[in-house]
Amino acid sequence: CLYYSSEEDYLNLVIPFLTRGLLDNQFCMWLILPQWDIEKALTELRKSIENIDAYIEKGQFEIVRCEEWYGLSATFNPIEMLGKWNKKEKDILARGFKGLWVCGDGSWVCDQDWEKLISYEASVDRIIDETTITALCTYSSNVFDISHVFILNFHHECTIQSKNGRLRIFARA
Repeated sequence: CLYYSSEEDYLNLVIPFLTRGLLDNQFCMWLILPQWDIEKALTELRKSIENIDAYIEKGQFEIVRCEEWYGLSATFNPIEMLGKWNKKEKDILARGFKGLWVCGDGSWVCDQDWEKLISYEASVDRIIDETTITALCTYSSNVFDISHVFILNFHHECTIQSKNGRLRIFARA
C-alpha cells in the first residue's frame, strides 16, 4: 500500500514497481489516478521506461482509468471485482506471462464507500497469497487522513507513506 502526498511521490514508487514487473515477464496493469488520462500516464512512463511502447504492443502492459475498471462509486461491488481479477489473472497466465502485477489507486473512494473499500481490501489480501497477483494499492493523503493509513495497513503486508520524497514504512505484525 502506498500512501502519497504528491504526484512526484506517487511516481517515484509506482514507476519502479511497474518496471520491475515488466523486466520479470509479468503482465503489468496500471489503473491510473482518477484525474489523469491515458496520454498523461504514457508521458510519465516514457520518461522512465525507454521501451514502454514495445511492452504495450507486445500486450504485456495495459493502462486503464480507475473508474473504468472499478466502476463508479454507485456500482462498485467488491465481490464482482475479485471475479474480474481472477479472470484477468487466468487470461494473462494463458498468454505465457509469469503473473499479474497491478497498481491501482483508491483515491476515488468517497466516505460512504469506505466500508466497501475495506471489505474489498480484506478480500484481496486473502487471495493475493493464493495467486500470481502482486499489487501496489495507492491512496492520496489529500483524500484520506492518517487514521485511514492504520486501517489500510491492517489489510496490506506493509504501507509506505511517501511525503516530499521521504518514506515511512509501516509493516503489519
